[in-house]
Amino acid sequence: MAKLSHGHHELPRGAYRDEGYWNAEADNLLAHTWVHAAGGFELPNPGDCRPVNVAGLPLLLVRQRDGVIKGFHNVCRHRGSRLVREAGNVKAVMTCPYHGWAFGLDGALRSTPYWDTADGSAPPEFDASAFGLRPVRVTTWCDQVFVCLDDDAPSFEEHAEPLIARWAHADLSLLRFAGCLTYEVEANWKFVIENFLDTYHLPFLHKQLGSIEPAKRFKPLVEETLIGIHYTSGAADKNKGDSGFQVFPGFTPEQLESQDVAMLFPNTLFEFVPEHVLFFRVEPVSPGLTRESLALYFLGDDATSPELEDDRQTALQAWDAINRQDFPTLADLQAASHSPAARGLPAPSPLWELPSAAFRDRVDRIVGEA
Repeated sequence: MAKLSHGHHELPRGAYRDEGYWNAEADNLLAHTWVHAAGGFELPNPGDCRPVNVAGLPLLLVRQRDGVIKGFHNVCRHRGSRLVREAGNVKAVMTCPYHGWAFGLDGALRSTPYWDTADGSAPPEFDASAFGLRPVRVTTWCDQVFVCLDDDAPSFEEHAEPLIARWAHADLSLLRFAGCLTYEVEANWKFVIENFLDTYHLPFLHKQLGSIEPAKRFKPLVEETLIGIHYTSGAADKNKGDSGFQVFPGFTPEQLESQDVAMLFPNTLFEFVPEHVLFFRVEPVSPGLTRESLALYFLGDDATSPELEDDRQTALQAWDAINRQDFPTLADLQAASHSPAARGLPAPSPLWELPSAAFRDRVDRIVGEA
């Protein structure tokens, strides 16, 4: 387990509201790691494309005819204008609204209207093969789409190795998308993550979860890219065995009782239980605004079976209620983040606050004093 220095448990207060720190995060952190950018369910068909922003840059995700999702800079190679404005299906080509240059799903330049070396309308040295869309690294894991802008960064498998190894006992190929919720949260993205990793607030903001005693039965998970909590019997009181959903095959009795609530650094949150996995994508929009997407996955036909529709909606509604209960406090954190009284706070609780402190520590080590 990583050990933290209590002398470095706070980020600079500007980390939550200053443009300078925001830009340093983009340049030093988000531009050099695997960022959760979309869900595969958001691009279900060949020809689907989705504009996204990573580290402040406009990117484009495109589902290929073979089903693979590729990524490109969302920039036309003629005059550098944004190519695609909104998500949709482009069928075979993406056409720039400015001058009509068209690019295939693979990013290759297919058409340049009224621009031809033969009639002198294009520069004589122009070579269309050199002006395809610039690619970015993309991988899809558990239907989650990750982007890395740094060609020299480790592979996704290396980056996510602690989480991949932790879930090795589960047949993740069984996961099927069941539903999604999206929110805009008036708080810095790091506050959203810190709050998710904080177990101390559960009995105060989420009283429906019951006694605090189950929430105390946990082990912190603190590795380089895997940070969170492993509950040995779940974070809340619940009736065991009353779910109509199938569970991962081969789980031991202990695994059937357990729950992981954690993150894959830098912006993926998740809940992992025997019958479902919940992925949260935390998207920084501005220093004081975060977009959050919650995607729920069940096993096999449980994700779509009409007989289980009410149960699926109950699960989504429960998480919707929990999420919304956090929003006023997240706004309070943001509102006070510039105050000098928000400095010199107590060291983190060794029981409750190690994961959230570990997240801050990792951000601070990468971004530094901006």
